[in-house]
Amino acid sequence: PKHTYYNSIQLHHLFELTTGTQLELVVRLAGFLGLRRSEICGLRWDHVDLGKNVIEVCNVRTSVGGLVVEKGTKTDASCRKLDFSDIPELKIPLQQEFHRQKSREEGYNPGNYVVVRKDGMPYQPDYLSNCLRQFVSLHALPPVTLHGLRHSFASIANSSNIPMFDIGKAMGHSS
Repeated sequence: PKHTYYNSIQLHHLFELTTGTQLELVVRLAGFLGLRRSEICGLRWDHVDLGKNVIEVCNVRTSVGGLVVEKGTKTDASCRKLDFSDIPELKIPLQQEFHRQKSREEGYNPGNYVVVRKDGMPYQPDYLSNCLRQFVSLHALPPVTLHGLRHSFASIANSSNIPMFDIGKAMGHSS
């Protein structure tokens, strides 16, 4: 399939528009770190070190035939640690979401997921994709998917002269 992606100006505009919405962390994790939708949906607080500003990507939640499946990453190379210490636009919302969730009643977010609905349960992966599609359409933005935001990350990193090997490693590519 053909994926469209955003340039840095368009991505920054999307970051601004999603600030304070249910899509804020989803869009920032895809746009700043190149995470896959399944990696965002499977990310748990146990794998986020807010003190060291590191996210460990080691499991995914995805839909297969309408059923949600949780498993290890796509390949061994997909299991990786990503530093976000130089990205305050991601660090601050992560910290805010962590404190928001921890201030809730006991039993909230029993799966300890980073991205959850208002009731503390994880989103269906397809729901997040549909929300982004509707959000982009509502704001008359060029069409983009979560996978397109992953491509945006790679394209912007490449334009910033980051070696392709490093970009591929950050994205969890095996080669």
